[in-house]
Amino acid sequence: MKLPSAPIPPRRHRLGRHKSGTFRLAAFLLTSFPVTAQAQGMQQRQMLERQMLAPPDTEIGLRAYAIGLMPIDGAFSRFRGAITFDPGGQGGCSVDLTVEVASFIGPRASVRDDFVSSEFLDASSYPMLQYRGLCGDGLVQGELRLHGQTHPLRLTLKQEQQRLVATGEIRRADWGMTARPFTVGSTVRIRVSVPLAAPLRRAMLGGMGEQGH
Repeated sequence: MKLPSAPIPPRRHRLGRHKSGTFRLAAFLLTSFPVTAQAQGMQQRQMLERQMLAPPDTEIGLRAYAIGLMPIDGAFSRFRGAITFDPGGQGGCSVDLTVEVASFIGPRASVRDDFVSSEFLDASSYPMLQYRGLCGDGLVQGELRLHGQTHPLRLTLKQEQQRLVATGEIRRADWGMTARPFTVGSTVRIRVSVPLAAPLRRAMLGGMGEQGH
């Protein structure tokens, strides 16, 4: 008589151990990568430097042309802003500038009154001029908010002595300033001048920074 064989116990898989290892690996990945990315972001921010834009070290001027020929120069006396840049010259830079329009100073009181009047800058209706842009390789590509309108404005950078100079041309009609086009001219030139240290030169001028010494 053949006796029935004993039942074979089911094979036990060591799932618990594998699951535990998987969980530990997932927890490591989830916790390590955000920390690494955060640390990299903090390191990049720590590498950036900021140069403040404020009088008297920084100068912001405007030039119009009477009858399209004779230059009329003026400047702003109240403004604030900053250039944020990578001192190593690898990360480019950004510019943020706000100007009080009523602080414009002209060669004569009558010129100043014309510039800030409702026919031109209209300081009472639009008290602030704002410019924001990204810079590098001798240019600033940004947007100018002026006279209640915002339009692109590109500035060209160059070194003059120990200063960095940004210049650009504003077509008055593009910003809604159309009064007296023949007596004042259709364009206004803007000029911003700041002290130039070597790290700022590398960031804003790039390879051009070695020229003009």
